[in-house]
Amino acid sequence: MIISRDIINKGIAYHDYNPGSKEFEVKTFNDLDKLVNGYKNLLVKNNAKVNQTILVAPIKGFNNLAAFIAAAELGIGCVIVNSFKEKSLYYSDSKVQALLPINYFITDEKELVDLTKHQFYSMLCDKVLYETPTDFTENLELWASEETVHHLCTSSGTSGTPKRIEHTHAFTYAVSKRNTFYMGKNIMITGRPTHGSSLATFYVPAIISEKTENIYFCTTDDITSKELNKPYTISNLCDSLQIVYADLLDSTINKLTKNPDLTVFTLTAIRPEWLKFIRLNRIKNIVSLYGTSETSGPIMMQYGDDPKFAPDRFEVLDDFYPVTIENGTLETIIPVYNRYNNTQDIVEPHLNGGYKLVGRKDLIRINDLVIPCRIYDRELYTLFSNATLTYDTLQNKIYLTVWYDDPDLKNKVEKFSKYLRSKSERRHFVSDYDRLEYTDFLSGIKLDQEMLRQHYRKRNENNI
Repeated sequence: MIISRDIINKGIAYHDYNPGSKEFEVKTFNDLDKLVNGYKNLLVKNNAKVNQTILVAPIKGFNNLAAFIAAAELGIGCVIVNSFKEKSLYYSDSKVQALLPINYFITDEKELVDLTKHQFYSMLCDKVLYETPTDFTENLELWASEETVHHLCTSSGTSGTPKRIEHTHAFTYAVSKRNTFYMGKNIMITGRPTHGSSLATFYVPAIISEKTENIYFCTTDDITSKELNKPYTISNLCDSLQIVYADLLDSTINKLTKNPDLTVFTLTAIRPEWLKFIRLNRIKNIVSLYGTSETSGPIMMQYGDDPKFAPDRFEVLDDFYPVTIENGTLETIIPVYNRYNNTQDIVEPHLNGGYKLVGRKDLIRINDLVIPCRIYDRELYTLFSNATLTYDTLQNKIYLTVWYDDPDLKNKVEKFSKYLRSKSERRHFVSDYDRLEYTDFLSGIKLDQEMLRQHYRKRNENNI
């Protein structure tokens, strides 16, 4: 199967939120069908070809979906990137570099082209399409095959330069179809897919699930808005919502009105403090979907309402991804491709059943000496309440980033650096440090270590 209009649940009602009127505009499959034709004709008019790539970014969620389906039917790979802040203009972001070339950037924000991310992509992509569809002539051509690349993303880059990952139509369909089992009836989509695994864990399952009755397109700001022309907040309308970012999930749930039918899905481990939302009946449940960009996932799941809940405990869902432990790390077979994949995550049998996620296995060497990450982190947290170590194996440097204001920062850094020297035959020490904003260095749900490395390298270059 390929990702096309043929696999979409034809009975879904689409509700596109208009922040101006504070109302939803309701659309049907017929409206989607027409708009897909429009975007396909627009792409064909601009000489689109199979196996090219596209960044889909219209503002309205319904338009975004139509453009996404149109590109898929034409065999154009959808590039999954994160939202970029101002730093993208002067940092060489390794994740973007891994995804180049990007042939098309389709957006309807022409009047906002001075915004940083649109400047960035306008310069980066081969062709920018600001037009909205005007030719809605029926276009049922399918240039894609099951083996055509459907979307492209990158690995996390936790321990090195991110890798380019491509997934075919056949794989995306198989994973998405399997993941429909946890979708509800009334699903809220707060934006375009912005993470390698969010597309097949939520976005596509939502539109192909037979259970889906309504899809609501809006933003997380809309969800918590108090300026509605209805006696409800938007979050009361749905029973399924995905928020991939931990910090955004935390702040959003805190603002939601009570909805005992709502299950919130995330791609990060559940924080124990979130369980109060379930206990207070503010929401029904929080579900963590564990996987990787390579596997798409989820391989395992974690439920906030599980009587055996523990922050590091996950359970295998089924045999879709056969799980084994190889040399202490989680290994599986990726279906459709039928290839082995080792996640490099250390796992152990959990005392309460399931698996305990311990952390990454990857060994890091600085000055030809292995970094004892846990030992260094333990000492780090005795001095700093919120800080991160970044290892630059290319330049054999260790960087220390502090995420809060500390008046005694310099003395603490010197003390920590002295500790590193004492534990490493003087081969490990803090090469550079800075006080930064955590949210400025997030990519997807994870802290982007490669971006931090680029930050310090750039600083050092400027000081030469």
